[in-house]
Amino acid sequence: MFIKLFVSGILIFLIFAVRRRRCGDEIHYAQTSDGFKLVLFRYLPRKNRQSYPVVLCHGLSCNHWIFDLTKKQSLARFLSEQGFDCFLVNLRGRDRSRSVPRYRLRFFWSFDDYLNKDLPAIISKVKEITGKEKLHWIGHSMGGMLAYAYLGTKEQESFKSVVSLASPAKFSYPYFILPLRILAVILLIIMPIVPVWFFLIPFGIIASILPLQDPFLRTPLLLYLVLQLTL
Repeated sequence: MFIKLFVSGILIFLIFAVRRRRCGDEIHYAQTSDGFKLVLFRYLPRKNRQSYPVVLCHGLSCNHWIFDLTKKQSLARFLSEQGFDCFLVNLRGRDRSRSVPRYRLRFFWSFDDYLNKDLPAIISKVKEITGKEKLHWIGHSMGGMLAYAYLGTKEQESFKSVVSLASPAKFSYPYFILPLRILAVILLIIMPIVPVWFFLIPFGIIASILPLQDPFLRTPLLLYLVLQLTL
């Protein structure tokens, strides 16, 4: 059974790696102060252009696909159809957002780096492209938490509005803090050195055993999304 799950996971990874579809109408890059090139996928407004662009920012261990999974399951495409100029961003380490030259080991950065280096570069680039002084920010999970923090800086005037999706504003569960910190240390050690396919095994088992009722969750896309942890 485990061999079958392992082989299936490898095949799914190869299929999606080859068939990764094009995203957005345009591709832009924002340069950070410490040498990262952050990729921005732009969806141009389809009608009745709205006044301000929209930036969609993913959360921890995700990337831009969270907002643009398929043609029919895409917040970015929906907003584009409503006349918004949309930018799907990838923070450092996600998808094509890499350092120049690349770091030999990955994940050696923190929330502060996202906040103080990635966000200013992204916001500046969107302003440059659109010619607008303000923008709407939509953040999922950590993407919304970054907006909370940015609103506390002198650059907060760049936001016309902020929408947070499942973004925690408070952590009040002390019994979970220590286990989470231990897990974070373990992941920090093993993720830069363990091959991507290693993570297919536990998630493949979970996807096969759990009685998932949603048809979407029973598709190979579940494993594909999990792969974004290490891509």
